[in-house]
Amino acid sequence: DEWNQKNCIKEFPINAFGKIEFQSNGMGYSKPSKYMRVTEECVDDTLQLLIDQDKWNMFEPYKPSLVISVIGGAKNFKLAGRKKEVFSRGLVKAAKTTNAWIITSGCNTGVMKAVGDAVRDAQTYNWDAKHVTHSIRCIGIPPWGYVMDRDRLVSHDGKGCFPARYKSSTLILHGQPVSLNPSHTHFLLVDNGLRNTYNVGKFRAMLEKKMLTPEPDGLGLPVVLLILEGGYDALVDAKQSLDLGIPVVVCEGTGRAADILAFAFNHQTRTKNDKQCLSKKAERMLNAKIREAFGDNWRGKATKNEEDNYVEQQVKHFSDMVQASCQNENLITIFDMNRDEALDRAILSALLKVKGNSDEKQRLEQLTLAIKWNRSDIAEDKIFLSDRIWSQELSG
Repeated sequence: DEWNQKNCIKEFPINAFGKIEFQSNGMGYSKPSKYMRVTEECVDDTLQLLIDQDKWNMFEPYKPSLVISVIGGAKNFKLAGRKKEVFSRGLVKAAKTTNAWIITSGCNTGVMKAVGDAVRDAQTYNWDAKHVTHSIRCIGIPPWGYVMDRDRLVSHDGKGCFPARYKSSTLILHGQPVSLNPSHTHFLLVDNGLRNTYNVGKFRAMLEKKMLTPEPDGLGLPVVLLILEGGYDALVDAKQSLDLGIPVVVCEGTGRAADILAFAFNHQTRTKNDKQCLSKKAERMLNAKIREAFGDNWRGKATKNEEDNYVEQQVKHFSDMVQASCQNENLITIFDMNRDEALDRAILSALLKVKGNSDEKQRLEQLTLAIKWNRSDIAEDKIFLSDRIWSQELSG
């Protein structure tokens, strides 16, 4: 019989949960990282896992004011020098100012490692009579089937691993599992029954949507997406976030997906109908950038005779997607890694780009964020707009 994911993959009781104690990572004291193996469909249960007092209790000691979701280059991407310094400083400042949760794919490569390095260097601990908690919460959401040495995380008696001893690695082999990053504080290991594939975008998007959804159905937390470099899947993730009304900060100067989005956004012109579009010349240049970045990936997915046609179909598909994404002018912020200094300011600005129909409650929440950030200049620019009328008790 032909293999079918729906019929051939079965669910079993959870057998991988507990705390990971990372071995020999040279970090000095490191509080163990909590982890849980979850299925792709259990988003509501996962949300409760994060916040319930008898589970991970991540609203203590402080509820976050923001969720920063970071996507981008997974394996070969590296940040170095000034760019790494600007990224790390801005991410940490944004996270500490708002008690933000940071979300990545959790592996010890690419953007995920860059985030982990930033968190590691700035991590401190909150101590009270009963608990020790991380000052920065960094949640990794990797695919279970793509995690190196995942057997070490399995509890054979069903009681969990307290701790699971795990040695992280920077080894990267094509098509092979990769290590978890030791600086992430929590891991949701998504098991869809597949092995050596990196597809957890659906689960992550649903979870972030739930975080964004107002209470009581969700957590009512603002979410911002941060893109550094990235493959064509990052373009898909960006479009999904924009469709949900999630603001996106694009780190221009990091390569591939980020630079493609930045180019398209920066080269838009406004039509007589007040719509954004690219000139024919700019569209040709955009297509060339997409072809250069991803063409080789697509060539191997078609027969020799159909390669060129398939590549051009993909170029057209992603060009249309990028241009559609850029119609969300109020949700996209470009941060130039070669010139700009304050990534945290770009994140705040992205959150405060007010839609025309935003209500007073939203603007008050935005003002609270600006005050936490100590950025009255941004509040004046983005919130106190001339065509906004505040109630007398707030403005008086």
